[in-house]
Amino acid sequence: MLAAWGSTCGSCRPGISLPKTLCLSAVGEPGGSPEPGLGLGWFVVVQSPDEKRIGSLIPLVAATSVLSRGVRPPAADEEWFDFADEFMSCGQAIVSRPVNNERTQSFAIRDRVDPGPSANGTFVDSHKLGRGEVVKLSEGDIVRVGTTEMVFKSLWLPPAGQGMP
Repeated sequence: MLAAWGSTCGSCRPGISLPKTLCLSAVGEPGGSPEPGLGLGWFVVVQSPDEKRIGSLIPLVAATSVLSRGVRPPAADEEWFDFADEFMSCGQAIVSRPVNNERTQSFAIRDRVDPGPSANGTFVDSHKLGRGEVVKLSEGDIVRVGTTEMVFKSLWLPPAGQGMP
């Protein structure tokens, strides 16, 4: 792809894209115990046949968030988000939070694996995820599942009392 388009292909993207682009600095009390940083992530639904979802925020709070056409009882540390989108599969895309809240960690997304890939695929910035492919999400990425499009937003707060690296 052309650099002027402001996008890259799936092959070179991970090497040149930063996992987080928006950071804030926190001020802590002197002599306080060190606290971990805080990584926040959410989707903003910009287009969907599910009109009640348009403009809504999908908070990525659980360890695993599932974007789906249907809901099933979630497992521990898992949250399901149901969309009225007939082109979306049940359990179509799985979003994982960073394992720890290090600045170098990022949210990641993959297409479902079991019982097989989704019917219409999961896309990140026009790149269709391959079988088993996991993509790190970056600020402003456009994710498409079914005919629903969302923009990924993230924020990382450093531990209290520490400035930006």
